[in-house]
Amino acid sequence: MRAPRTIAALLALATSAACIAPDPDPTVLVRTSRGVELGASTTHGVVFLGSTAISGEAEVMAWFGDGPSLEPSLIEPLGAGLCTVDVDIDLPMVPLSFDLPAEGARVEIRGRDVAGAWTREARCVRDPLADGLLLTVPDDPLPAESLGAGVYVRDRHERLRLLGLLTGRALLVDGAGDERGPREVLVAVGPADLWRVVSYGRNRHRPQPWVYREDLE
Repeated sequence: MRAPRTIAALLALATSAACIAPDPDPTVLVRTSRGVELGASTTHGVVFLGSTAISGEAEVMAWFGDGPSLEPSLIEPLGAGLCTVDVDIDLPMVPLSFDLPAEGARVEIRGRDVAGAWTREARCVRDPLADGLLLTVPDDPLPAESLGAGVYVRDRHERLRLLGLLTGRALLVDGAGDERGPREVLVAVGPADLWRVVSYGRNRHRPQPWVYREDLE
């Protein structure tokens, strides 16, 4: 009588595992006339810092299950140091999160370099000396090219949501003699500015052109 129960249990486990979808890879590389930078693909479009260019032509490299795809585009500034690009195809994407997490909440920093995709774990920090999205410095050092990497949280369904883009580091020093002493944190542009991605009208005044792509047949 135990065999049917064992089989049923294995089937239940297999069904449960099948329901857990793998994370999409929202990390993109944006190639501009002055360099390559990290960006993130969201349900409202690609967003990046524009640290190499804020206008002109660009190429967006995104990764699918069968490898990378390179798409031509034009850079559109969003303001507040953010830019976007529009491509003809649907990229792997994640929703945005507009809720600043509580202190100590876990986040994932995701990027990509010549060695491939990478992920680091950090925690949210709240400090009276600075506002915005602050993070602990990960135990595992960040890659050299980490500017613009996506900062992600997971919702109650364990799905990734973009919370911000990494902009650098800061050393917090309290001149009043804080017992904690100087402390280094990571700084990211967060929900206070990412709303621009949602509100930006991408050529809404123009008719949507019909695009023929042999590679999409």
